[in-house]
Amino acid sequence: MQCKWLDNHISLESTGQIRPCCAWRNTGKEITITKDAPTYYKSTDFYKDISGKLRQDRWPAGCTDCELEEKHGQVSMRQEGEEIYAKQGYTDAEVKFGNLCNLKCAMCSPYNSSLIDKEYSAMRKQGLKHELIKRTSPMINTWYEDQEMIEHIAKQMNERKQIRFAGGEPTINNYLINFLNALTNKRIAIQITTNGNNWPTKLYDALEPFDKKKIIISIDGYGEHNEYIRYPSRWKKIQENISKMKRLTNLDLGIATTVASYNVHLMHELAEWVRQEKFYEHIFSPVWGPSIFQPCNATDEQKESFKKLADKYIPARKILPTVMRDGKGIEKTIEYFKLLDSHRKTDMEILKLVAKT
Repeated sequence: MQCKWLDNHISLESTGQIRPCCAWRNTGKEITITKDAPTYYKSTDFYKDISGKLRQDRWPAGCTDCELEEKHGQVSMRQEGEEIYAKQGYTDAEVKFGNLCNLKCAMCSPYNSSLIDKEYSAMRKQGLKHELIKRTSPMINTWYEDQEMIEHIAKQMNERKQIRFAGGEPTINNYLINFLNALTNKRIAIQITTNGNNWPTKLYDALEPFDKKKIIISIDGYGEHNEYIRYPSRWKKIQENISKMKRLTNLDLGIATTVASYNVHLMHELAEWVRQEKFYEHIFSPVWGPSIFQPCNATDEQKESFKKLADKYIPARKILPTVMRDGKGIEKTIEYFKLLDSHRKTDMEILKLVAKT
């Protein structure tokens, strides 16, 4: 078994550690980012252990997402890598500057959102109890706070063909701008994944010199649906920032949607908006964790709504097998949202979730 992500990709994660890809589930054996990390990564025992297991046709401990996807007949990231890295010499990287974020998205965790970390802490102090709010931020290393470190790592990234930036929310601090300015090779393809609620002028200035740019906006519903799921997102602000993003030259602008038990039936209006706005692409991805949010846990009626969309909307078809497999029910999703509503003073009724059909 081969994984081309392992050979051609490196992820500098929000915790300050290195992972082979964004789908990797932490095992506790990851290595900490240092200024020479991109250079020595492949010589570490961490890398060698993963590579050795794959050669033996064994799934490494952190590859559970791909293992589960392939088990259920869905195309995994490992399999996608065969096409992505088909061109010899193509290498890329993903860089995250900690978990600083301006939203508290339903499927997210303290790992990628500082606001969720603070919210869970407040909920625990209030005596609220739930398995999910026990989670805390595993922040290990804030390497990006050192400008010299940013410049040193950026220098090692200059030969990569593409660098993707994610979060947290990468647009709400200067680390992304500093990293972009430190890259001397402006032929590198730059991709930024953002929730679309923030777009500073300085970021436009740092991005414009690059030959090729892609921005992926994470949107999980149309209008007020997205505002609830990606709380406290504002739909009007996203639309305003999309207009600003479109001023960039050589830009591909796309939408990424995380499909879960709570929004699988709400995709039609969003898909129509994406079509009307003529975005470059619309990427659908299922939630794998927390498991209560997996789209298969929606009711049969809700899943059937997604199937009808997939019948006529090609981007949705890829994850249809994952959506339609047997699930454990939506009751635990509803229970969690009721807890959030009691703390946030929000109302999950907007999602039209029904425990039984």
